[in-house]
Amino acid sequence: MHAINLIAQSVRTLAPALPCDPIEATCAVTGQVCPCLPRREVLGDSFTNIDCLRAPESEFVGVDVYIAWFFGYKTTEDKKRLKCPERMASWICDGNEFRELSRIEIREMVLNGIPYKQWAAYVTTSYKKHGSLWARVNIGPRGIWRFEMIDADCRDENKTREYWNRMNAAVNAGIGRGIIETLDMPPYLTMKVGMKTWIEYEKWAKPIYQSGLYQFLAYLLPSAEERINAKSGIGNGGISKSKQLSLF
Repeated sequence: MHAINLIAQSVRTLAPALPCDPIEATCAVTGQVCPCLPRREVLGDSFTNIDCLRAPESEFVGVDVYIAWFFGYKTTEDKKRLKCPERMASWICDGNEFRELSRIEIREMVLNGIPYKQWAAYVTTSYKKHGSLWARVNIGPRGIWRFEMIDADCRDENKTREYWNRMNAAVNAGIGRGIIETLDMPPYLTMKVGMKTWIEYEKWAKPIYQSGLYQFLAYLLPSAEERINAKSGIGNGGISKSKQLSLF
């Protein structure tokens, strides 16, 4: 099972019409023998991730790839442009539901577990890559999240929570998220935060700060606005979702 297959299963009724009749062939993307379309109908000249193809010599691409990559909708924010969420959103999919995720929702799932038997997830800040090329299919409540071009291994609950607690405490101590990501601390801020606090955090983080898990959790740390709202007792007001105006 490939992440592409999970997405296609979830959104098949929302898919655009196929450009031609499929034939049985080997999919260049997944390597699966399945109903396929001519490669030129899916992979254009702008596609550069040839190294990710399972069968790069094949002249065909699976129907599931076409469905996963090209399904989409128009939003209230941009009624003219089609949003294809497989690459233009962070998401999770279990084969029954394709769900776009906010950073807050991602954080809750990473810390509390996933309510799906099998799933694949992709988190992006660039909204340019086909996340399903890299997203792994996981089994059970915890697994590996794809965060841009790195894998974030969140399978160990104790390790994930240890990292999170240390990093969240650092944010609350006044160490900014950008500094937590790079460990590049300006001298003036060291004095403000406290030398002892910074040295202890840097000593803990130095061996691990370049790991996928650490970088992923750094992205998920609460924003300044979230922290202010938490102190004042204001909730996040729910998670806003794009309103679908029209499908294919």
